[in-house]
Amino acid sequence: MMIVLILIAVLILWIVFYHEAPYKIRNDNVAAQIKAMPKVISHKAYYQDHLQNTLEGVEAIMNTNIGGIEIDIQISADNVPFLFHDDDLNEITTSKGALSLKKADEIDNIYVAMDGVRSKAPLPRLEKIFQIVGDKKLIILDCKDTHFFNTAFAEVIVDLIHHYDLKATVIVASFNPTFIYKVRQIDPNISTMYTFMTDYHPFAEENRKATKLIHKYREWPLFQRVIRKFVKPDFLNIRFTISDAYRENLLSKHYPIVFWTLDDPKLAIDFTKEGINAIITNIPEKLGQDLGA
Repeated sequence: MMIVLILIAVLILWIVFYHEAPYKIRNDNVAAQIKAMPKVISHKAYYQDHLQNTLEGVEAIMNTNIGGIEIDIQISADNVPFLFHDDDLNEITTSKGALSLKKADEIDNIYVAMDGVRSKAPLPRLEKIFQIVGDKKLIILDCKDTHFFNTAFAEVIVDLIHHYDLKATVIVASFNPTFIYKVRQIDPNISTMYTFMTDYHPFAEENRKATKLIHKYREWPLFQRVIRKFVKPDFLNIRFTISDAYRENLLSKHYPIVFWTLDDPKLAIDFTKEGINAIITNIPEKLGQDLGA
């Protein structure tokens, strides 16, 4: 009897933690997004010499054939989403401290600053980006949420998507699986994307605080597999440095995959030939030409 119970326990553990069924498309909206996914997506809405995560970058991209933009989203103390990437405002703006501790009216008067020199670009509200882009290009929202129980961030994002009727062209992404889960709980028809990597050493441009929070157990493929099984994201957003075996396994499960942040044309060509759906890059125009996008 004991042997039977042990075998049953092993089987349950295998089903829960190790077995991973092939990916299934949840609805027609996700199917349409997969089909229409542009091969090249601009990282932080970057285009040529325009500043990242700014209105000027987004407006410049609107006049190109680049099919998608990825932007970083943080939320103010009064629950207004803004475009911003870093841990704090100190290095690249005219202010200091965490954006999440400031109210929206104050953030409206904070400008991007390069090498201590103030630019003409204020930190933009996400709503303004939705007004400019509309449904003309795919938008990936990389939501920098580090909370596990507060739903305000997810609620605001969903409300804005509803208000501008952008379910068809917006994908909500996050490293935080609970954020993806919260979005899905509020509206199951909004597409979600689970962001992860297996080598948790941040590049210079990456959010160091967020990476520290992601460290340890979240770097394990086992943990990531459990998230895919139970949160069931519509897309995977993966740093391109994952191993060949891991990449091939995910492709064999037919997951729609976006790689970030890749500026090597040869690698981009090779990955897209293998079946990677899109590349997030800092050189969208050049990569678009190389990929024939």
